[in-house]
Amino acid sequence: MTWELWKEGEVLKLVDSSLNDSFSEDEVLRCVHAGLLCVEEKADDRPSISNIVSMLTNKSKVTTVPKKPAYYVRTKVLGEETSTKEFGFDSSHENSLNVCSI
Repeated sequence: MTWELWKEGEVLKLVDSSLNDSFSEDEVLRCVHAGLLCVEEKADDRPSISNIVSMLTNKSKVTTVPKKPAYYVRTKVLGEETSTKEFGFDSSHENSLNVCSI
């Protein structure tokens, strides 16, 4: 869902509506952008932790365009039923773990 909203330029739809307008659009865009860069398929394409910290603290302009994640889940709600489809799973990534905390 996040990837699709990013592609459509609708990332702000991810923000909890109870926040009303009490958030920084720039911060939301930076966080989502950084998050998408952290899940790039190839580890070499992912930014370093120091670059992520810099992106999130406004010290650097984020210029890298994220690519479609190697694995993502699309959920579609139809009436009372929820349908989930998995796309692009590559088993070579099954046992990898990346932890990023700020």
